[in-house]
This record gives sequence, structure tokens and C-alpha cells, in this order.
Amino acid sequence: MAITDEHLKRLHNIDCIQPIETVEPLVGGLSHHCFKVTSLQQMYFVKLFSTNQSLSGYCNTSHCQVNPAHHLTIQHAAYLKGFSAKIIEADELGSYMVCEYIDGVTLLNSTANDTTKLKSLANILAKCHQLDAAVAPLDLLSVVESLIVKCPLTQADKQKIITRFNTQLKQVTVNVGDLVLCHGDVNFSNIILKGEDSFLIDWEYCCLAEAEYDIAMAISINKLSTNQQLIFLEYCHNSYSVNVKPSFSTDKVHMYLALCNIINALWFEQQPANVEGCSLLNEHDHFNGFIQNFLR
Repeated sequence: MAITDEHLKRLHNIDCIQPIETVEPLVGGLSHHCFKVTSLQQMYFVKLFSTNQSLSGYCNTSHCQVNPAHHLTIQHAAYLKGFSAKIIEADELGSYMVCEYIDGVTLLNSTANDTTKLKSLANILAKCHQLDAAVAPLDLLSVVESLIVKCPLTQADKQKIITRFNTQLKQVTVNVGDLVLCHGDVNFSNIILKGEDSFLIDWEYCCLAEAEYDIAMAISINKLSTNQQLIFLEYCHNSYSVNVKPSFSTDKVHMYLALCNIINALWFEQQPANVEGCSLLNEHDHFNGFIQNFLR
């Protein structure tokens, strides 16, 4: 990602990271611009939210960001539990956020084997689901209706997807008493390994939902194979027993997985083939198949 004059201007307007010594763009975020900033030999992680997608401009659904105050409160709660970054500063308008820089490696880029990665994924999901926070409940139908607007599909296909999605959604019986804080985007790029510790970042998409939804979304967004899913679900069950949380339904995970695949497919359908130097061709090819099967 190239650093623009606009990026530099916005960074130099953030008092807590002055004087800026070095700025390094961080590749990975597809919705916002992220940087590693050095100031007075201190490293910071700085996220500049897109001008049309600031924290204060989001609705309270998954794939739409939560109220900024809630988002910051949730990340702070995770930080106090030892598995997220400390927030240094965030402006009232929600145009930027400054956090401590975690000098580690993402799970995606880690040299760890698949088994270790899946275990880390399961453990951090279980920790997330233990947090207490006031966020809006998940509304999957609204998510799909919002995402599909900008998709390059015919109106007839859009209506068919919404109708079939709603039919499948009605088959999921939501137990209100089992709702937990869900991250909503636990992909391998959002987990940072540092020594023996794991940190979860990018809390903008969290919501109140059943744990099965978050587990299914993790399976979908990380494109886990059938064998990887079996291993991951076993680790999830183990993590839940350790964290004294009621077990979850594997069958319900699979019901949510079908819905999550469509949500991710619609999201990637709107994206260009390349975003900030990141190729999305594999994601386009992978998730487009779910739309085509849904339309048959």
C-alpha cells in the first residue's frame, strides 16, 4: 500500500504520535488504512478509518461496525483479559484509532503448522465469548439486504438470494439465553502471535450472537477444508470445556456456515480483484461458487 499525502496529513494531526519518525504501511486490512508509526522510539499501530466509513457512521449489524464507544469498550475489555492491544487514543468522530504496536506475526503468516493454527483460533474464540459487553444483536437478514445492494447481480437474482437466505435463516432457532459477544471476523490475519501469547485485533464487526455463528464465520472466512473443520471443531469443544462455557451445537454451526458463506460471497462480490496491493482473486473464485449454487 502506498502512503499518500492525505495519509501523512491525517497522521500528523494525531498529537499522541508526534513527532513522527517513521511510517510503515501495514498490508492486510481491506476496509481501512493501517500503519506502524515510530515516535520517540515508541512504536504505535494506527488505523485510519475510510472517510466514508468512520466508526461513527456504521450501523449495528455484522459486517457493519458497532457504535464507537462500544467498540473501544470491547477492545479494552479484551486487553484487560490479556488478548488484545491497548488503546492509546481514538478521536470522538471515530476517524482514527491509535493502539500499542504488538511486535509479533499474524497467524496467517506464522510458520506454525495447521494444527497449531486451528488450536490458536479455537482458544481465542472461546476467550472472546467470555467477555461481557453491550452490543447490538446480530441481524443476518439486514446484513444480506445491505450487502446485496452494490453487488453486480440482476434484480431477479438479488431477490432470489434474499428469499432463499431468509428461508434458511428461519430454520435456525436462536436461543436468546445463549447469546455471547462474537467478534464477527476472526480470520488468521486478525490474530497476532507474540511468544506464547495470542492477540485478537479488529473488533469493529462484533455483535451479540450465538457462539455457533462466530465459529461458522471463522470457518468460512478462513476457507477451512472439511478435514480442518473437524479438527477445529474438536479444539473448540475442548476450549469451551476449559473456559467453563456451555458446549455448542455442531449441527447449528453447519447451519450458520451456509449463511456465512453467502455473506462473505456478497462482500467479496463488491470488491475489486486487487485492493491495496492484495489480490482477492482466490477469494472471488472461492466464494463466487456459493452464490452460483445458491441461485440454482
